[in-house]
Order: sequence, then C-alpha cells, then structure tokens
Amino acid sequence: MAWKPEPRRIVPPLTALAVSAALFYLGTGFTPIGLLAWLAPLPVLLVAPRVRGLTATAIAFAAWFLGSANSWGYYLDSFDVPLPIAIPIVVGQAVLFAGGVALYRALLTAGRPLPAALAPPALWAGAIFLIGMASPVGVIGPLATSQADIPVVLRLASLTGGTGIEFLVLFIPCGLAAALTVRKGRALTAIVTAAVLAAALGYGLARPLAGAGPGRTVALVARDHSPWAPDVTTPEGREILAAYTERIAALPDDVDLAVVPEGAFTVHAPDLPALTEPLRATGVDVAIGVIYYENDRKYNTTLAVPADGGPPAMYRMWHANPSGGLTAGTDLVMLPGTGDVALGMCRDVNFPDPAGAYADAGAKSIVLPGRDGDSNGRQHAIAAVIRGVEHGMSVAWSADQGVVLLADAHGRILAEGPTDGTGFTIVSAVLPDGPGATPYTRLGDWFGWTSAALALALLVAPRWLTRRRTPGSAAPGSP
Repeated sequence: MAWKPEPRRIVPPLTALAVSAALFYLGTGFTPIGLLAWLAPLPVLLVAPRVRGLTATAIAFAAWFLGSANSWGYYLDSFDVPLPIAIPIVVGQAVLFAGGVALYRALLTAGRPLPAALAPPALWAGAIFLIGMASPVGVIGPLATSQADIPVVLRLASLTGGTGIEFLVLFIPCGLAAALTVRKGRALTAIVTAAVLAAALGYGLARPLAGAGPGRTVALVARDHSPWAPDVTTPEGREILAAYTERIAALPDDVDLAVVPEGAFTVHAPDLPALTEPLRATGVDVAIGVIYYENDRKYNTTLAVPADGGPPAMYRMWHANPSGGLTAGTDLVMLPGTGDVALGMCRDVNFPDPAGAYADAGAKSIVLPGRDGDSNGRQHAIAAVIRGVEHGMSVAWSADQGVVLLADAHGRILAEGPTDGTGFTIVSAVLPDGPGATPYTRLGDWFGWTSAALALALLVAPRWLTRRRTPGSAAPGSP
C-alpha cells in the first residue's frame, strides 16, 4: 500500500515554514518592516517541539534561507561582497538560525523553557559577534539593521553594542513561543521575557536624556550614479567638479559643512590644488571622498577642505579593500577646526573601529562618504547609524547609489534622500553633537562575549539535555 501523507502532520510544519519565510523576507533585508522581524521566528518556534528534531531543523533552515531571497539579487552582482563570501553569509545565517532552533527544541522538550528561550539568541548573537571579529568584510547585523525605523530599540546599542539588538529581536519571540508551549516554567519564562523587553525599551526611552550639543548645519551633496573616481585633471573630472562646486556654493548661508560621496574623484598628490582650491572657493567646509595617490601608494581617502584657508586634512580608510590595490590607513583624523568631528569612510562601519577609537578620542559626530550598490544602500546607512549610537556620535552619511542620511546619536533620522537617480540629491539639517563615549565605549564587547559564553554553556550542559522531561512540560514532539 502506497504511503499517503497525513494532512494533520504535514500542514502545520509547511504552514510554519511558509509564514516564517514570508515574515523574514518582509522583516529583514534592505527594505525591512522592523516589527515583522520580531514575529518571523514565531511560527517555526511554535511548531518545532511538535515535529521530529531533523524536521524542525530543516524547516528553520529553509525559512531563513528563503526569507533571505530579498538580498540574493544584490549578492549576485556585488563588488564589495563577491559570491565566494556572499554564499557563506547567506547559507551560514540559515545554518545558524537552524542550529538555534534545534537547540531550542532540545532544551524545551527536556523541560527547560527558559534556557530554551535563551539558546537561539545567544547562539545567534555570539556567533555574529565572533564572525565579525574575523570576517574580511566585517558584519552588518541583519536583525539590528531591520530596526532602522525603531530608534528606541537601536539605542540599546549604546549599552550592549549592535550585538544586543540582534539578541533582543530573537529572544522575545523565543521567550513568547516557549511560554505558549509549556505548562511547567511558563510563568517564569513569561516574566523574564517581559522584563527583558521592558528593560530594553525603558533604556531606549531614557537614553536621549543624555543630551546633545549645539552641532552644526550639514548638507549632503551627491551626484547620483556619478562615474567612479574620474581624475580631477581630466575634462570629465573638471566638469563634475564644476557641477559640485556650483551646488555647494549655492547652499544656504547657514550651512557649515558639505559632504560629498566616496570616490568622487581621483587625485594625485601634485594635483591636489586642482581640487582643493575650487572647493575652498565655495565658502563652505567640504568633506569629500577621493582616491588619492601619494608615494606610489593608493588610498581611499576622506579629504576635508576648510573654507578658511587652513590646510586640508586627510583620513585614509582603515578597512580598505586590498583587491583594489588600496593601502589601509591607521590614523584618526578630525575635521579641521573642530576637534570632535571624526572623518571616516563607507566600509569602515562594517567593523567596530575606527568608530570606537574615535569615541575614545572625544568625537561627538562622524562624517562618512560612501558608495553602495543601490539596493543595499539604506541598510549600510543604518549600519553607520548603529555605529553612531554605539559610541554617542551623530552621523553624516553621504553615499552615491544608495542614500544620503543625517542621524543624531540616538538613532533618530533627521534627513534622508535616495541617490538612485541621475541628478543631484541634496539634503541638509542641523546635526547636533552627540554625548560622546557611551557605556558600550567604556565596557567594550562585554555583551558579545557574554552571548558567546552563554551559547557554549547551553551547548555543553548535559543535564539540561538528558534530564527526563516532566509530563506537561512541553507539547508532544518526536525525539
């Protein structure tokens, strides 16, 4: 007799897979609906203890993997994240989520609902943290950046780093699912889950009381889809420079600083005046991204040109892409005449430093020329905002093929505009000084290490996995 699947056995897991995948697709990626990221794990978590362990793990893997389809198009055509790196990112995140669900199921069916709820977020956040320390391209947390439009959540980063946001967004659905599934331990699990959420939101609401300084008016000026780094001495370069200087000179009188995207021009050291003199003539301080050649070396540089005639300052990107023949910089550089406005560059926000080093040096805002790949632009800008929140710095992000964005040190977006057209995009706002160094700046990656240690403890603690399950402690599921 041919085997016939029973609908009551296959419909719930398939439904959970479909719903979670759809919620991950909508709640993460480049244009996320932040609240959906909190809901996305729930269907998989609710069905996990009711199916075999291998089935639960497979459903979790498929849900995350299919949900990540929102970014596949970008990875297929990305220079910064080539396929040999992109594939491990996409598959690795799916494996990580599946591993967390497998551990959740094992602990839950062993009668340990609170450790079960802690397991997926600890494993996820701990692994994201450790991978970020080793990855050549850094890490942009998919759950943290999904909270772009919920600044009260982003502010947790000033205490825990972005790792804490990754943990929180996954812990709340895990705690809710565990409390809904078990009888024994339900109250404790629910209370702890509610307390963690209340504490995180309470901290986020209180954090802006840290205050802000007066700041300055900043304009972000981007020529959409400008060619990459034309030599400033060529006819093309001179034409683009003239277009930029015309628009910068026409900015309102109250604008103190204009920020131009990464790779706006190529400049060789002897030709530097061909760029700095026209920019100085605008009457506005300008920070601009250039490819700078000096002493047979090539640097991805943020060049700051003060309007008062003072010498320009150069920040050389710390995390330069070596495949482009770039030499990495090592210095911290402030905007001339300020002492607390840091100069950075696009790719640097994928890494903890130099943002942390700048905060230690007294920076209260950071200027970041950038260039993205259209679809990933806003996510990358939000990664910059999170770095600013981590260290109490407001952010001026000016990127071609993405977005231009101004945000305060508490994650509130002050002005924003897309740079995915063919003309100029200009936005401006008063960018207040942030409060500067935060608890996270002082304490470092305490939460990342704690998450990794907790994950390890939950993985190796045999008493939780082998203890006989108390009747009624979890919903029926095959071992």
